[in-house]
Amino acid sequence: RLPVALRHQLVGLIQVVLAEKNFVGGANLVLTDDMRLLIAANASLLLLNRHSNYFINVKTVVLYPSAYRVKQTNQQAGVVGDVELVRLGESWPWGTVVLSWSDSLAGSVNDHDGHNVILHEFAHQLDQQNGGATGTPKLKNKNMYKQWHNIFSQEYAELKNKIYAQRDTVIDGYGATNEAEFFAVVTESFFERVDPVAWFI
Repeated sequence: RLPVALRHQLVGLIQVVLAEKNFVGGANLVLTDDMRLLIAANASLLLLNRHSNYFINVKTVVLYPSAYRVKQTNQQAGVVGDVELVRLGESWPWGTVVLSWSDSLAGSVNDHDGHNVILHEFAHQLDQQNGGATGTPKLKNKNMYKQWHNIFSQEYAELKNKIYAQRDTVIDGYGATNEAEFFAVVTESFFERVDPVAWFI
């Protein structure tokens, strides 16, 4: 559904991502070219019409068959303990993106529900290029950062207010967790809840 020029650009981006990133199967998942292509194609959408460094920090993409469990140490009221969490994906600034294959496939098949774990985790990678997960990707100049901050802060506060008031939102409520999650969730909404023909025109 993209215009021809953008389709050609996307194909080039996909080829670079496939060539530069190491795809690994977790929990004995045997990877196929179709799996790699689906991940690379979704991730490459985020690079269209951008000065791209092809997710320079990403070295490895790990695919688990489905949602996976991770242990995390938490501290509450001075008590430290391990909890087990179920994850659909993770994005680490040192170069690893972890994804559930079943959820990656489901998010790609249904492109209007506002949920796409591939877009979500690779949006975190764009955010982390500045050295931290702050909800602000790398922008062209200082003026853009000021404009970004003004609009981003306003929209983030509005989402939190709507969630607090228990009002319906187009953006998933998980985006109210923090600025980094807001950026990732808004990215999903942009690609999945807007007419794709109007994305870059």
